[in-house]
Amino acid sequence: MARMEGKSENDRPPTKQRDLSNSDARIWSEARPWPVRALTVLLAVQAAAMLALSLLRLDGWPPALTEWSDPDVAFFLPLPFLAILGVIATIGFLWLRPGAWVVAMLVQCLHLIVTLTFYFFFEQRTFYLFAMMFFAVVMVVYLNYAEVPAVFRVAPGQEADSE
Repeated sequence: MARMEGKSENDRPPTKQRDLSNSDARIWSEARPWPVRALTVLLAVQAAAMLALSLLRLDGWPPALTEWSDPDVAFFLPLPFLAILGVIATIGFLWLRPGAWVVAMLVQCLHLIVTLTFYFFFEQRTFYLFAMMFFAVVMVVYLNYAEVPAVFRVAPGQEADSE
């Protein structure tokens, strides 16, 4: 264990590391957890499905005020807005923006409120309603997977550095 004179452990050549800022490392990280990748795809599929469902019912747009008691109008009216929120959440998941997780949870909450309202108040029992409820519940469980909120959590003091 002889040490060379004039050489210390701190004089080692630097290892190869990418010199990225913290935000660049978050965006282009190759170590993005698989649940975040999967949720990005699932959010895009959900937004596309809500948009497709709302476009299928677009034949009588805009609805007349006398038709607001119609269950179809009450159910399909909020879907385009939820689809837009879903697209915003998907883009946030792609860029790993800190607010994306909250927006995705908001989409699932509003989605479940719409489907449960339709289920209980209008007493409609259709297949797509059950499929939408099941998908939203799976998304809520998946969004609360331990690695997902941790990716979007901002360290104290970091928000000032990102500007």
